Amino acid sequence: NQTGGLINRPSFWDTIAQKVQVYREDIQELQKGTIRLKNGEDVRSDAILCGTGWIPSLGFFDQELLAELGIPQPLDKYPKVQAEMWEDLEKTADGEVLDRFPILANPPEHYRKPVTYTPYRLYKSIAPLRDDSIAFVGHVLIANYCRVAECQAIWATAYLDGKIRLPPLEQRRKDVALFIAWCRRRYLSNGDRGHWMSADQTGYTDDLFHQLGLSSHRKYWLWDAFVPSTKKDLHRVRAEYINKFGKDSDVLSIEGQEVNGNKHGGNVHVGRDLSDRFAKTQHSQTQGSIRSMPTGSDISTHSLSSASRLHSSSTRGAQSTQTWFSLRRLFGKIRR
Repeated sequence: NQTGGLINRPSFWDTIAQKVQVYREDIQELQKGTIRLKNGEDVRSDAILCGTGWIPSLGFFDQELLAELGIPQPLDKYPKVQAEMWEDLEKTADGEVLDRFPILANPPEHYRKPVTYTPYRLYKSIAPLRDDSIAFVGHVLIANYCRVAECQAIWATAYLDGKIRLPPLEQRRKDVALFIAWCRRRYLSNGDRGHWMSADQTGYTDDLFHQLGLSSHRKYWLWDAFVPSTKKDLHRVRAEYINKFGKDSDVLSIEGQEVNGNKHGGNVHVGRDLSDRFAKTQHSQTQGSIRSMPTGSDISTHSLSSASRLHSSSTRGAQSTQTWFSLRRLFGKIRR
């Protein structure tokens, strides 16, 4: 059920280290130079390193605001009307995923964790569907956080500055439902969270750049196909972004709306209301980035099918490490 899966291989520990002994037992007490386990076994120790991890939390939002922003909350507190709407959308999206990838219809037997929270329902895993005054970065479970964080920050900057043309609200809902359905089929129990994409980071960052109109292929020729993608590849993105969008906050007026002015079309906008409500809550550190805009827009253009783009692009990322060492010497000869 875990995409990495390496730790499940019998040769894992012998491959990464020698003389490693794994103890799967709780600690009863600590003594000088010794750890006593609950099964009565004593383990000699010079030092203890605690890898406790962390629990992400956005508890400073009330339940109503969590639901409106698309942030996970307990299932029993989720509004019934919204739950029924998303159930229908995700059921339709699941059928679309299986039509495209029928191999996912019959997964192997696996443990399924109990689902107690709603999934993330953020457009591109960053933007709430009904409020353009706030964006969340870092709320994805992925392998290469450095590259993804950079790409998310670039997308969020353009989004908050009103420089991205978004599909209509209904299409964005379908895109979110499609991604959640894809996660559940692709990553089984882990995918229930709606933001698990550990093997699809290349497709995800390609998708973000595609919507910005920036180049996602940042190497040369076959290097993009076979060489691993890293944060270093993005060192020229800032110049490309400025060349495309400029440094100032030029007004972007589309379909009767004006992002930095006061002209609005007929679309529903609740960003100011949510921003005001958030401002009244307690001040707290957040995991993502938050910024308020003067006004908002529901900009309507083409939509992307995220799941299929992720699937087709992930092959490039997965094959990179497998082929890199075998082709590196050949590429070196070609360049010389």
